Amino acid sequence: MIHRSFLSHSLSDFDQFLLHDETDPIDLKPKEANGAPDHSHRGFETVTYAISGNIEHKDSQGHSGKLSPGDVRWMTTGSRVIHSEMPTKEFVDKGGRLHGFQLWVNLSKNDKMTKYSYQDIPSLNIPIIKIPDEKGVVRVIAGQAFGNNSIIKTRIPIRSLA
Repeated sequence: MIHRSFLSHSLSDFDQFLLHDETDPIDLKPKEANGAPDHSHRGFETVTYAISGNIEHKDSQGHSGKLSPGDVRWMTTGSRVIHSEMPTKEFVDKGGRLHGFQLWVNLSKNDKMTKYSYQDIPSLNIPIIKIPDEKGVVRVIAGQAFGNNSIIKTRIPIRSLA
């Protein structure tokens, strides 16, 4: 089941963030996994984060990639793209745990028709900062935090308060 954090009737309360969807952690048997076949997007960015499972992306611009746990996909849809997000064949065949989330970031009026771009970032390339006294970790997916910069290029500036 997908949970949507921002309700569509309250979009006017948010400027840059349109939607935040999280897929419940679910254990799928072989052949149970499905995804989102070809569909179009325009005028925003999607940030997809895989917590568990494996997801393939293919799009009308010729890009394709696979997300594994900890990986991030940052897609700037710009003027329009048709794409699909589907579990990998191996995941469909074997089954397993699927969990992840997607954040939709609104583009400014001037950027709505920008050129499409696509970035798959493996977890090994995402800076991880350990918080002192074992209080946790921060993964720098976008922007800058604690003096560490993400390698993801964003249209909207992202700044840390830390």
